[in-house]
Formats: sequence, C-alpha cells, structure tokens
Amino acid sequence: MAVTDVLGRNIRVKRIRLFCIFYLATFVISAGCGHILYADGPYYGKVIDSETKQPIEGAAVVAVWRKQSPSVGHYTVTYYDAQETVTDQAGNFTIPGISGGSFNPLAEIREPLFTIFRPAYEVYDARRLPRPDNTGISVLKLRHLLTREERQKNLVNVDVFPDVPRDKYPNFIKLKISESADLGLTPKVNPSGGQQ
Repeated sequence: MAVTDVLGRNIRVKRIRLFCIFYLATFVISAGCGHILYADGPYYGKVIDSETKQPIEGAAVVAVWRKQSPSVGHYTVTYYDAQETVTDQAGNFTIPGISGGSFNPLAEIREPLFTIFRPAYEVYDARRLPRPDNTGISVLKLRHLLTREERQKNLVNVDVFPDVPRDKYPNFIKLKISESADLGLTPKVNPSGGQQ
C-alpha cells in the first residue's frame, strides 16, 4: 500500500470524525434549553364582559416576552420585547408575535405574558392567555367594576413590567391615566419605563 493512500485515508477519517463532532455539537446546542433562533405568534383573542358576555371595545392588550439566561447559581430574567394593540368593536385583538433569537445558545425566550386593561374593568395582569377555542381564539372575560372603591383597588394592579420601555404600550398608559382622572387621582408615571 502506498504512503499517499494511507495519508489520504487518514485525512478522510479525520474529516468524517470532525464533521460528526461538529454535527453532534450543533444538535446538542440547538436541542438544548436555548433559542438561537426564535419565532412566536401570532396570538388571537377576544375580550368580553364576564357577566353580559358582550365584547369590550378599546381595551389595551400588551404582550411581553422575557429572556431567561443562565447565571452563576440561578437564572436571570430580563425584558426581550413587547407589543401592544387595542381591541376592536367586536372585542377582538391580534398580537403579531416576534421573531429573533439570542447569541447566547443557553438563553431561552419565554412565552409572552399578557396584560389587558380597560377602565372600569378588572385588569388581566401579566398572565398567559387561556387555551384557544376551536376557532383558534383565546376568550378573556373581564369583570365590570361597579364601585369607585373597586376601581381604585384595581388601579393599583394596572401595570406592565417596569423594565418595558414606555413607547411599547402608549394606549395602555393613556387608559390608565384616563381611569386615574375619572377617579380624581394623579397617576405616577416612571419616565424610563413602567409605571409606579
């Protein structure tokens, strides 16, 4: 057997091994806990009055995605993205969703949490949407608040995560200010993001 045949065979074996190691490493990283590439959405919903079952028009719907990254001894959860919309006359809304990713292969983009608010209604505060019905729409029932005391108590819970930039949810802020004014209160707004 010639020396060139042996050297050529050794190079092919090394290339195959290297390819297998690279393929396995890529598979482990992509199948692991992280999201190098991520796409989520769209989300469809309908907001109705819990008692009358009538649609609620003009409710602000804010979806917030958070990124979870490993850190020493624990995970760090930070703001990733947010989208806002307002319900239409039939109480329907659509959040288009996001696409993107993280350079950290161990980071994970979490499913969005939704906050839904309309003055004089109980806030749907930073929760996942309920399971969609057979048409693909999540139906959310908000309780109508009848007394000033109920509305004031509710207003304390009307908030978005403090690290979300304010320009991501302008309609929500307008509705909170409107509810505060209707109740004779002065809203406290944090200029950097979130509300106090």
